[in-house]
Amino acid sequence: MFQNRSDILKDNELDIETETLQTDIQRFLAIIGFCLMAIFALVQAIPVTSHEQKTMLEDPKAKLEAQEQTIAKLKEENRRLKQQIQTLMKHSKITDELKEKLQRAQEIIQAQAKKIDELTKEKIHRKIEIDKLKAILADREEKIRKLKQQKQVINNILKKVRKELKVPESETTSKPSEEKKGIYVAFESDKVFLDLLKKGKIKLMIQLMDIDKGFIVIPEERKISFRYGSIVGSGYDLWEAREDIIPEQILSSFRSWTSLAHGRKMFIVGLSPEISSQIRNRAVKSGSFIIGQDGKVTYRP
Repeated sequence: MFQNRSDILKDNELDIETETLQTDIQRFLAIIGFCLMAIFALVQAIPVTSHEQKTMLEDPKAKLEAQEQTIAKLKEENRRLKQQIQTLMKHSKITDELKEKLQRAQEIIQAQAKKIDELTKEKIHRKIEIDKLKAILADREEKIRKLKQQKQVINNILKKVRKELKVPESETTSKPSEEKKGIYVAFESDKVFLDLLKKGKIKLMIQLMDIDKGFIVIPEERKISFRYGSIVGSGYDLWEAREDIIPEQILSSFRSWTSLAHGRKMFIVGLSPEISSQIRNRAVKSGSFIIGQDGKVTYRP
């Protein structure tokens, strides 16, 4: 049986069309595959949002901690400046003109104290949105900058008053450590305090009142460290000291070491028998004892 020629031609054309269609489909699938690969590569290149936020939040948190330390330091400096003004106001040679300058400085200090208290009481949650946190920190930074500028104004006023009264700075910035029956004990300088601490001639314990814990101050070669413990019963003569007698180097190290440093605390200074005997053996009821280099004590009636 023979097939018609026209039928054979039709069959050939149909086969060609089928092959062409299959080729087109394969090309179309290949194009789709390339597109999907490109899209997949782009998706992988997009950074994860949560990781980026975590990286950015580290800096504001550190800045917040630094601000808290600066505010605590400003509060202490504010208190010291207030004491200096009160000392100068009682000077025998003070004039009305100088009193007016000191009163101006006192007004600035009182306004500063209020602002510092507001900043101290301000509680900032570190989990808030990063944009809001940055805005808050920027606002606080500006307030701190203004407080520092005002402190410089007060220092300039005090410097002029001291110059006119011919009063050395040491007379208004002395740091008595303890008042007991009219007796004042002070260190000649912060350097003397630290030197005696390193030599073991005095000891210092910081007692945290809120949690009833004490930490002994350990001076090392390049830093100050702290160890849980007590100097009670160690053979040292114990005196309670006000915070303004403690060198700023120790206070700032303690603030950096623990956040509990901003709570209520008491400072206990232990004097070695060698130093203590120079004070106790005088058997006086009033006067000042100044502890100098190598633990030598000078008495001033």
